[in-house]
Amino acid sequence: MTRDRSRRPGFTLIEMAIATALTGLLGVLCLLSWKAFGVPAVDSYYRGRIAGEAIMAAASLSSDLGGSLPPFGGPVGDRDEHRLLGWRLASGDLELWYDGGQGVAEPDPEGNPSIFESPNHAIVYSFQNAPGTTRGMLVRTDSRTGASSVVATDLASMDAEIPLGSEERLILTLEFRYRILRKSYSRFYTFEAIKP
Repeated sequence: MTRDRSRRPGFTLIEMAIATALTGLLGVLCLLSWKAFGVPAVDSYYRGRIAGEAIMAAASLSSDLGGSLPPFGGPVGDRDEHRLLGWRLASGDLELWYDGGQGVAEPDPEGNPSIFESPNHAIVYSFQNAPGTTRGMLVRTDSRTGASSVVATDLASMDAEIPLGSEERLILTLEFRYRILRKSYSRFYTFEAIKP
């Protein structure tokens, strides 16, 4: 039995070149399909996530700006208990002040409204950076209990404004931001409140 030594087992150089070209073509097709389908899918995911965060912020603000807080004693209370007295901006934070149940005291000698001090209590909304990240979050703090909770994440900025001459109105603008493939997208949500 003689062997033909002119033909060795394995791939020829031409076969290897064709396989490499086809693999490269397959890689290009995968990249194009990712750009066509994957990027819009990730973009719609982040849009939905930011819309959900904005809905959570709106629900929390709506509850707190609705006129009064729920009483400590249970689910039933008087409508005038813990009613919203006013709001103010302090160091970039939004403070909502509620009746502490002992009536409103007389103004102090400097003429500052006394609703912004004890025995009344405040709900404070503040913009904070999440620990260890550059993502911002909207944090709600209750002065009655000292409890803080994150209301919304992916926040880039919070701008609260009380229009001059109209202490009865409040305008709060929240900017949510997300990044996808080195591009940054922002969505702005503006909430306007009038004292009940």
